[in-house]
Amino acid sequence: QAPRVGEAPGGDPVVFTGRGFAPDFAVWFDLLGGPGPESVACIVAAANFTHLTCVPDAAVAGAYDVRITGRNATWACPPGVCSYEVLARVTSMTPAVGLASGGVTIDIRGTGFASDPSRHSVVLAPNLSCAIISVNFTSLLCLTPPGLARVRTLQLETHGRPYVCDASALGCGFNAHPTVSSVAPSRVYASGRDNVTLAGYGFAANLTDVPTLVSVGGVAWDLRDGADSIA
Repeated sequence: QAPRVGEAPGGDPVVFTGRGFAPDFAVWFDLLGGPGPESVACIVAAANFTHLTCVPDAAVAGAYDVRITGRNATWACPPGVCSYEVLARVTSMTPAVGLASGGVTIDIRGTGFASDPSRHSVVLAPNLSCAIISVNFTSLLCLTPPGLARVRTLQLETHGRPYVCDASALGCGFNAHPTVSSVAPSRVYASGRDNVTLAGYGFAANLTDVPTLVSVGGVAWDLRDGADSIA
């Protein structure tokens, strides 16, 4: 069988090599680990005695067994001989920018998402889980948690299978910005050497972990430390 991996929209031919095929055969991909029987048809496009070519319909991302039926018989193809893996495709992710304090609803569009939220894992790398609000085959909404301000990359899995990110999807990344709630003192001498504290959310305790720049009037200031505030 070739190939053994395809994308959720379907449409890429799969070729089986063996003996005894016929044009009136039917091919099914049966989802493993789903909540119940869930099969996807692979429409037979051509067949002769030794080769069968079929085109899979759109499918939820996951791992599938292969089942071939025809002439009052069913052949279960051993996993070591043939199997099929479907990857979800992400075509857009909005917004690409939000606050590190969380509460941002991210709209992920594509194909291959399962309707059961528990069958997904959405992480803003490296370590923030995005709580799923709603999901269907082409859309997934999740809510960002609070975390450090940094550029984060989407890591999405359905049934343990990773997604494919379109190049047009702006890199499938999320830029979490810090928030500033106060600046003290509000006035300093132009000669410098005064400590100024910026209080807010999303600053890194170790400023080398997340590159941070503070500038005033185009002049970069030296940073002393960080946590819930930067001095």
